[in-house]
Amino acid sequence: MGNLHQWRKRRQLLVGALAVILLVILLSPWRIPQTINVIAKVWPHKEWFIINTANDGVQSKQLNHLQSLQQNVSHFIPERGDAFDFTFYHKTTGQQRINRGDTVAIIHSRLLQRHLNEQQALLKERQKELDVLLSGEKQALVAEARAEVQRARVHNEYQQNLFERHAELYKKDLISREQFQTVKNSYETSKAALAVARARLQNMQSGDKPAMIALKRAQIETLEKNVTSLQKQKNDMVLRAPFSGELYTSSYSDTLGRLEKTDPWIMMFPIELNAQASVQPGKTMRFKHPSQSGVFDAVILRNGLDVDRLDNKQVFLVTAKSAADTTLQLKPGVVISGKIKGQSLLLRDIFINFIKDIFR
Repeated sequence: MGNLHQWRKRRQLLVGALAVILLVILLSPWRIPQTINVIAKVWPHKEWFIINTANDGVQSKQLNHLQSLQQNVSHFIPERGDAFDFTFYHKTTGQQRINRGDTVAIIHSRLLQRHLNEQQALLKERQKELDVLLSGEKQALVAEARAEVQRARVHNEYQQNLFERHAELYKKDLISREQFQTVKNSYETSKAALAVARARLQNMQSGDKPAMIALKRAQIETLEKNVTSLQKQKNDMVLRAPFSGELYTSSYSDTLGRLEKTDPWIMMFPIELNAQASVQPGKTMRFKHPSQSGVFDAVILRNGLDVDRLDNKQVFLVTAKSAADTTLQLKPGVVISGKIKGQSLLLRDIFINFIKDIFR
């Protein structure tokens, strides 16, 4: 009987002590500094990719992780009957330092080069014919005019097919507006060239010398526009570095080349929604280097707008950049750990959060 009484007394003391501790926790004004641990993935400041696409084309795109943007997208697709020759301007594989504006690779279209050569040859012929007319001679050029109509018709059909195909690619956002406009201009120019060729044939058959001179000058103007347009298309197929950085090239994957700028490095990590107040832009945090001893500082850039679920918790994505005065040897894709100083919490709030975690 005495043992039972003693056990009850001890239980009452234990319950009383727990009640006092709980009361102290709930009423205590003490605040405990909080530290938020995060796991982040490392990205370079900028990346520029040269990719071999499934349809034997070449695509280039730039990702700006600092600003969360995709820029400078271009897509080169060989036309039916055409073939691309892709050549790196420098050594074929490995790593090298590239400056902004340097030529990285050249895409050579055999069909484009053939049409450029044809237009340049026609331009040379028309200039020669104009010189003959201006010199006072008048030769029978009707046969040549008929041949020109045929060449203009073939070229116009090619440009029409090219325009229709690029129109579909533009609707699907596979090519830029500038690329589409260049092809459209070439098509419009080819239609004008065909009309001029037909008018020239008619004037050759029935027109007088002043009319023929005017026609030759119109033809020369049209051909000069054709040559300029085709030359621009050729120049657009020279890939130049959009920024300075390290270029990595490979012949063993669809990613033919990757240019990266790593100053500063970018870290992205998820964090719980209830910790949003502790990760405001401009706040400094600290990361542990994955392979070197020591730590480095980073500054939070922005908080993601989208909320997701991870391990049954609501989280959002946070982006930070390494401090400007920090030299780091990191690699894209590596995972690192970091810490952020959180808000100081009352003992009551820490206890409530602990209970919530238990029953979550």
